Amino acid sequence: MSLEVQLLDKNVHDRGNFECRDVALNDFLKRRANKEHAKHLSNTYVLVDSAYPPQILGYFTLSNNGVAMNDLPEAYKKHLPNYSSIPTTLLARMARDQHTRPGFGEHLLKAALKISLKEGGTFFALEVVAKNQALVSYYESYGFIQLLDDETHLFLPRATFEKLVLSEM
Repeated sequence: MSLEVQLLDKNVHDRGNFECRDVALNDFLKRRANKEHAKHLSNTYVLVDSAYPPQILGYFTLSNNGVAMNDLPEAYKKHLPNYSSIPTTLLARMARDQHTRPGFGEHLLKAALKISLKEGGTFFALEVVAKNQALVSYYESYGFIQLLDDETHLFLPRATFEKLVLSEM
């Protein structure tokens, strides 16, 4: 199996057969991902086996966002200008098909980091809102840090993952 991440293409990728354990994530991929892309609101990327690209093994969605400066831990505010918010790239959604192996989640996260560096423009961090405490722990295991506004709202400073991503390329 040769894994590849591609921008979602409704003419290539079979969204109808994707099933994860979250109805909202299934619905987004099947009904809204292409519409949001067309309106320049977000980009959805799919993980496929290059031998059979129609089958979606997982996906993630990236969009531009911002975090209020007051929500950053003090240690991160020190070297930033006194703006009301800072730019982020939001990892808005991430899911793997329920019939795939668990390691695909890590592959999706690393691909999101690489693509955000390559295509994300100017941003301070990758931001995520975890759906539950188990996902908070998952993201924290990769170095994500809690923001002050909500225990499920996390960020990974660009400088932190830039070194990791560039060392893997």
